[in-house]
Amino acid sequence: MTNKIVTLVTGGNRGMGLALIKALHAQGQQLIMGSRDLAKGRAAVEAAHLADVTVVQLDVTDSQSIQAAVNTIQKQYGQLDILINNAGAAFDHHSSNWRQFKPT
Repeated sequence: MTNKIVTLVTGGNRGMGLALIKALHAQGQQLIMGSRDLAKGRAAVEAAHLADVTVVQLDVTDSQSIQAAVNTIQKQYGQLDILINNAGAAFDHHSSNWRQFKPT
């Protein structure tokens, strides 16, 4: 358990998610990086020299992955104070229709 604010950033292993992790880390928050690929998450933490950031495998489109992450967070921290849902998910399998869209 920790007295720090516990924050989970989904999609945290690159781009805006990793930038958020770095900025919040500098503010002293206890961070959990959600990453679909656990190895890529761990590599991002190592490359950014953020050894105290916890990495959990988390695919926001997979209910089993979500439940496993919840269980890990509850067991390790007992709580989650902030969730930053940065993970991208495409649910529209008809994205080719957008290519035909012409704004007026």
